[in-house]
Amino acid sequence: MKPSKLTLVITFILIFWFSLQPAIDPDTGWHIATGRYIVEQKSIPQTDPFSFSLPNHPYIAHSWGIDIIMYEVDKLAGPVGLSILFALLTTAFFAITYSTINHKSLIINHPFWLLLIAYPAIEIIGTRPQVITVIGLAWLLRLLTRPLSSRHIWQIPLGFFIWANLHGGVVLGLVTYGLWLGLSFLLHTYKPVHQIHLLGLVLLSSAATLLNPYTFHLFTFSWGMITNSTSMVYNSDWVPLFSGRLGDDSLIVRLIIVAGSLIAIFDQKKSAKTLAFLAGGFLLLAFKSLRFLVPLLPVVTLLVSPMLQKLAGKLTTHQWFFPAVGLVVFSLTFSVLSDKSDVFCSRRPECYAKLAEMPFGAVDFMANHHLSGRVFNFYTWGGYLSWQIPDSQVFIDGRMDNFFVSKKSFLTEFVAIEEQHKGWYDRLMSYRPQLAIIPVGWQVQQQSLILNGWQNLYQDNVAILMQAP
Repeated sequence: MKPSKLTLVITFILIFWFSLQPAIDPDTGWHIATGRYIVEQKSIPQTDPFSFSLPNHPYIAHSWGIDIIMYEVDKLAGPVGLSILFALLTTAFFAITYSTINHKSLIINHPFWLLLIAYPAIEIIGTRPQVITVIGLAWLLRLLTRPLSSRHIWQIPLGFFIWANLHGGVVLGLVTYGLWLGLSFLLHTYKPVHQIHLLGLVLLSSAATLLNPYTFHLFTFSWGMITNSTSMVYNSDWVPLFSGRLGDDSLIVRLIIVAGSLIAIFDQKKSAKTLAFLAGGFLLLAFKSLRFLVPLLPVVTLLVSPMLQKLAGKLTTHQWFFPAVGLVVFSLTFSVLSDKSDVFCSRRPECYAKLAEMPFGAVDFMANHHLSGRVFNFYTWGGYLSWQIPDSQVFIDGRMDNFFVSKKSFLTEFVAIEEQHKGWYDRLMSYRPQLAIIPVGWQVQQQSLILNGWQNLYQDNVAILMQAP
């Protein structure tokens, strides 16, 4: 029995509200700054416009399309608008996934089960441009799980063109498509004529992705990101799935994802073997790098959803089932309708900075005293500074772990200063910084800078602003 329209509407409203989070990812700032640069300069950057440390380094703005959208939304509605944007995009992912299940006649009679899937999924997606790739993969799987005689299958090359100009995760889309094709050959899923159609569409889609401002360099950049060993040590987005650098607060979510993935993979019939193999491959990659949870999510969601419905069918024979479901739905409803004050508080710059743990006081001091120039900064603060003080240049931001100098990630240069490697001060001064915004915990570096003539301009419980002699 199909769910009522009211049930579906309520479910997706709850998913939207549950997805509504402050847009405080450290990379948010440089995405907005990139969008602003493109709009104001009417060109897409080819070299880095934000740093003084590597001013002429090639820059692949792989998410330039969504960066423009983020800039325009922020200009119109501020950080609250960004929160709404990402909540809508996350809800769109679940809507596409639900329509895929519906089309396959695997209808979830009680779509509130989607809320159970939403809990770990929203933790993975966050408020980041990677949601474009999550949506793209859900869309691709929706088309691939339909009969190949469907005219909708010919949307794929156009979709890849749009995807390539919104987010660089399109590379994962091509990998997924290629794996799907290879597995379909091995498992004899399609007739030979349909296999030829799929191969032709893969080639057309690959060509379509090259129609972006960086052509094939988008792919070489993506390969560099995936194989960046430095990021897998220092960048929490790329560390292994159970790295000690990840906090315990996300451990439950990661365990749920792994357990759900394993159950889904080993509980599939032949009709879903292709999806199961894909899920297994991405799960293995996720153990090496957390980022591969992004392509894993849409695949596992498709596998888990009908399993939950099957389980529900068995449980409905018990008298306690509906009261228990009512309690779960009530609890989830109460949870997602709970206080969202952080989202609306983020419209105030000082509140946003507090939530994001950014140096608002130092930035405000610079603005009030008309200070600008070359700013040495903490790694995760660079994007925020490029966004808030566009007249200044930063030392490093979240893009630059994928900037390579002599085959070494530039992030290692920052780590040498942060960890006070031998000669760290001379290394810093070789870049001729004029200002520094450093964490209050950097007391050794602060004292060394003072001994070398630097002046303390401002200090609060987050950051120290210093000026070079």
